[in-house]
Amino acid sequence: MSVNTIALVGRVAMEPELRDVGDTTVANFNIATDRSYTQKGEDKPKTDFIPVMVWGKSADFVGRNFRKGSLVRVIGSLEQHNYTHNGKKVYTFRVKAESVGVEVFAKEEKEKEADFTDFPTGEFEDNLPFDN
Repeated sequence: MSVNTIALVGRVAMEPELRDVGDTTVANFNIATDRSYTQKGEDKPKTDFIPVMVWGKSADFVGRNFRKGSLVRVIGSLEQHNYTHNGKKVYTFRVKAESVGVEVFAKEEKEKEADFTDFPTGEFEDNLPFDN
């Protein structure tokens, strides 16, 4: 048994490029995803830019709704491609998306961010029913 499924949430790194192939649409874009790695015992941030291709109605959706900087989700499979450059075989990968969406919860969460300006200050009740 083998499984080739990839799920990503990240930001659109460039405006999607759309083109018609026959009677269907194809969209290409890069998604920026963050990860970290450890170097000399210290966590370091790293951003990966992952190429994505999507076809058909999903590509039309991307064209209408994805903009540079949009927080999006992509679910699909990883495809390997190769070509020869200066006599050497070069391997590349991209995600063939089967499902795409805009992560609207990010805006809602930002609006719900805690505002501690009204947080009570001063003394609190000392007769709590447990020991410190």
